[in-house]
Amino acid sequence: MRLWLEERRDQGLYPYVFKATTIAFIHGMAERSRSEIIPWCEDQFGPCGERWNHVAYQIHFADPNDALVFKMRWL
Repeated sequence: MRLWLEERRDQGLYPYVFKATTIAFIHGMAERSRSEIIPWCEDQFGPCGERWNHVAYQIHFADPNDALVFKMRWL
């Protein structure tokens, strides 16, 4: 899956953001995020809303190390 990482320093608790590209949408990012990525994040980082958050087609992380783990797995 092709995603890109955008680091935002003005996003409060979750400054590290992975956003889906147009290509990812065309190739089923929405379905894959529900069936693979979200459960994987829950297993790795705990419940949504603590160390990480999921908003629409974006995954947000509070910690740069968690963001790196996600990047190594999904990019």
